[in-house]
Amino acid sequence: MSDYDQGTVLPYQPFDPESDAQALRKAMKGLGTDEKAIINILARRVNAQRQQIAKSYKTQFGKDLVHDLKSELSGKFEDVILALMTPLPDYLASELHQAISGLGTNEDTLMEILCTRSNHDIQQITEAYKKMYNHSLEDDLTGDTSGPLRRLLVSMTTGGREEGPADPSRAKEDALKLYQAGVGQWGTDDSVFNAIMASRSYAHLKLMFEEYYQIAGHTVPHAIEKEFSGDIRTGFLTIARCMQNRSAYFAEKLHKSMQGIGTDDRALIRLVTSRCEIDMVQVKHQYEQLFGKPLEKAISVSCLICSTVRCKNAANTLSYFSSINIFTP
Repeated sequence: MSDYDQGTVLPYQPFDPESDAQALRKAMKGLGTDEKAIINILARRVNAQRQQIAKSYKTQFGKDLVHDLKSELSGKFEDVILALMTPLPDYLASELHQAISGLGTNEDTLMEILCTRSNHDIQQITEAYKKMYNHSLEDDLTGDTSGPLRRLLVSMTTGGREEGPADPSRAKEDALKLYQAGVGQWGTDDSVFNAIMASRSYAHLKLMFEEYYQIAGHTVPHAIEKEFSGDIRTGFLTIARCMQNRSAYFAEKLHKSMQGIGTDDRALIRLVTSRCEIDMVQVKHQYEQLFGKPLEKAISVSCLICSTVRCKNAANTLSYFSSINIFTP
C-alpha cells in the first residue's frame, strides 16, 4: 500500500453512536422508511463507527440493527446498506464464499480479493471465513478450483508475502529465473512464476520487474500475456498491476463492472464499499485519467439505466453512492 492512499469516507466527527442509533430507529419506525436518513448516517460513518452504532442500537432498543434494516429495505439498496454494516473481513469472506458456492465458480472475484490484499487483510479474511462457515478457505478453494490457478489462490490464502525492502542481488536472480522459466525456454514453468509473484514483497517485485526488462527487453506483464492464458494469466496480471498501480487496477475493475448489458451490481457494490475507506481518492483520479470522465458520472449513468430497466431501488443506490463521499473526501 502506498503511504499516499486516501479514502473518501473518513471517521465522522463529532461522533455520537447513541444519537445515530436513535435517528436510525426513528427512520424505520411507523409507516414508511426514511431512506435518506439511513443513507445520511451510514454512508458518512466508517465501518468501525457503524459497528458502534449497531451496538448502541441493540443496547437502547433491544433489537438488532441489521435485522431491522433487512426488514425495511429491499433490492440493491438493501445489498449496499448490508455491505456497509458488515465488518470488512466478514464481508469479503462472504463474497469469497458466494464466488465458490454459487452457480459456477467466479474466478474473477476470487482473484480480485485474494491477489490484491495485504498479509494482514488476508489473515483477517481467512479467520472470518473459518468462523462463518466452519471450514477453511483453503479447503474450499482446493475443492473448487484446479491447476495453476488453484496453486496461486492457495498461496494467497497464507498471507505470507514478504514485507521487507527489495534485495538488489536477489531481484536480479529472480528476474533471470522468470526469464528462464518463460520466454527463455521452450514451454513455461508456472511454478517459478507462482513462487516469485506470490511470495516476494511489492518493493522487491518492483525492482525485479526493472531488472527483468533489462534482461528481456520487454516487461513482466508482457511475458505473462505471452506465456499464459485463461485464469492463471489474469491472476498473475492482477498481482503485477497492483504492484505497479493498485488504484488503476481498481479503476479498471469498476469500469468493467459497468460495461455491457446491465451493471454487475454485486461487483460495483463490493468495489465501492471495500475501497471507500482505503484509496478511493486515487481510484477516482485513475478512473478519470483512464476513461476520460469522472467516476461519479459513470456510476450515475449506470444506476439510472438500472432504474429504468430492472431495479426499482436504483435511485436509492445512486443516492448512496453520491452521499458516500465518493466524490469528495
